[in-house]
Amino acid sequence: MIGIFRLNAMGFTFRWEVEYLSHDKNHYSVTMKLELNSKFNYNVIESEPIFVSQDDVISCVSYLQSHITNLISNHELESFDFAGSELGFVLQALSGYIEPNREGCFGIRVMLCVGREPDNDTHVYLGCESDVCVDEVDEFCKALSTLIETKA
Repeated sequence: MIGIFRLNAMGFTFRWEVEYLSHDKNHYSVTMKLELNSKFNYNVIESEPIFVSQDDVISCVSYLQSHITNLISNHELESFDFAGSELGFVLQALSGYIEPNREGCFGIRVMLCVGREPDNDTHVYLGCESDVCVDEVDEFCKALSTLIETKA
């Protein structure tokens, strides 16, 4: 494993366990987890390992950073879903309150593909929704950006 990247929301952590693929320099093998706060009866929701492209990582960072910038002027903004190209995860950045100095929080919904329905090959998702602070999103985006820089 080359790295673990975390986005700490209020009540859960969105965790990426990333491995390089020796045969493909444009993708990573990633197992994603939603680790719930110990107050809840459930502990972890885990995806099956998925391929995540470098473009997906770059787009995910851009999606989150753009949402923060747009929330400064429109606190009721809810962005469209962001899905990785392999459909292994779906994010939706929701409304919140961000100050011009980038302090504040907003809602986030994270859904992980936990498998496929065998009869019709439909993706099955489980997820969490809560608030997340801008500084946590910035740390997550910074870490993901480092992942791209080290592979380049």
